[in-house]
Amino acid sequence: MVIKTHLRPPRVLAKGYGWADHRLLRDGHLRLCTTPALALYLFLVLAADGDGLSFYGDRLTCHLLGLSHAELEEARNNLLGNGLIAWDSPLYQVLDVPRQPGKGDWA
Repeated sequence: MVIKTHLRPPRVLAKGYGWADHRLLRDGHLRLCTTPALALYLFLVLAADGDGLSFYGDRLTCHLLGLSHAELEEARNNLLGNGLIAWDSPLYQVLDVPRQPGKGDWA
């Protein structure tokens, strides 16, 4: 059984999940993400609970998104590097969108 805890408590979305923040487009975050990273981000937003947490395994995630394991790792690293998610296998947390694209710390 996976026990879900916040990976980074200050970065929990106040509005909940199941939607995409318009700042992804407006503030230029989309241009920093690869297509597989965007697919993974959408998947995680849709799979997340009310705290932005989900724990789909790599095998199922790859199957559902049609990605190889290497593509999944690259997509995950892209999202981590852009401050959009936190990850500690198998737990993902969708984070609030950073104020500046490419900043993982709300700079």
